[in-house]
Amino acid sequence: MEDGWDDYPPIFTPMYANHHGVYGHTLETPDNSLDGVRWMVDAVMGSLKFSSENKLEMTKDQLEIFKRGVEFEHVDHPDGYFPNAYVLPVDEQNASATIKGVNELLRHGLIVEKTTETLETNGQSYEEGSYVVRLNQAKRSLANVLLWDGEDISDQASAMYDVSAWNIPELWGFEATPLYEEVDATLEPVTELVESIGQLIGDGPYVLQNNAVESVQFVNELINEGVEVIRSEEGHFHINVTRNEQLESFVADSNLYLETTDIPRDGSMVHSPKVAIFNDRSNHGTRAALIKMGYQVTEISTNDVLNHKLEDFDLVIANGGQFDESEEYKKRVHEFIDAGGHYFAIGQSASSVAVNQLELSDATTHTGPRNSNGVVHVEYTPSSVTHGYDEEDLGFVYNPIWFSDVTDEEVVARFADEDFF
Repeated sequence: MEDGWDDYPPIFTPMYANHHGVYGHTLETPDNSLDGVRWMVDAVMGSLKFSSENKLEMTKDQLEIFKRGVEFEHVDHPDGYFPNAYVLPVDEQNASATIKGVNELLRHGLIVEKTTETLETNGQSYEEGSYVVRLNQAKRSLANVLLWDGEDISDQASAMYDVSAWNIPELWGFEATPLYEEVDATLEPVTELVESIGQLIGDGPYVLQNNAVESVQFVNELINEGVEVIRSEEGHFHINVTRNEQLESFVADSNLYLETTDIPRDGSMVHSPKVAIFNDRSNHGTRAALIKMGYQVTEISTNDVLNHKLEDFDLVIANGGQFDESEEYKKRVHEFIDAGGHYFAIGQSASSVAVNQLELSDATTHTGPRNSNGVVHVEYTPSSVTHGYDEEDLGFVYNPIWFSDVTDEEVVARFADEDFF
């Protein structure tokens, strides 16, 4: 633990296996040599030999874990430590993240139910159609760890080895409220993945809340079909079209809520930008996210920058160490920005390059240890960058970088002043 705490969260395969009641262990060889291969083979063969000789006892162990789940037994924790259930209410105007969460639980083999009447509990009222995950089920450990807020273990470990923080409800954007009382409502099982529940209200034009990944994906699809989309100053999308079969089909395949309203006079036309991303391995996740949201993404190299290829794009994204130390490279980036291009640096490496080498800001950069990570409270300033976030919201940082001595730049996000972790 002193050298970096590993294998705690369920993002590691063995720990995920544990929550299914089976044995899991991380095997890593300390030497990239023939000895390392031998040690790995010996470890695997030893595990297989043990499991074949003890399969009956191991199966009984797994059944005991499932039995404790079904009977809501907690042999190592006092009564009341774990909730009886989680309730996932559905906001019909912002259902995308909740439906995604419910389907994720079902894919994990968990029991999910739905209320057929209003659920009254602990002074709160949850409308009919809310989802409930009770923790008296075989894989209750997995259900809890996927819906749990988590805990601060800073006093138990001095350093981190890898990802130590996760919080699916908060980071995906849906509510999962723990219930410590018995669920006193009629429930029906959810036996299949939840189909789309998109709604198209009225004859148009329509407004779509900018509050979900699916919203951005939907807008890009509409733009590609030639539909006019306007963004209001509040950041929401106004779709300038009357009701038609194509739009009905789009919405029917989504979890989005479109309501008829007037087009704002202060809005601006939305265009799908031409996006370039550096072909750095650090960019894999960023590229996947952009593609999921419906953007066309082109990979570029530092040579492309030197050869005037930035002129073909509206937006350049750097999320790694791609950089050329020549003055010519720096000049090309500044020319791109001066001509109206946008340069996004994400993460410690790219942001340090942007500030300290490309001199795109006079701010002072600060970085944490390599594997520092956590869910953090963030104060967001309303802007075109932060649409979809509340002014007091959350973020996730890994290998973070932050800035001080900011003078001329517009700051759109700050760590909360107190207790930001």
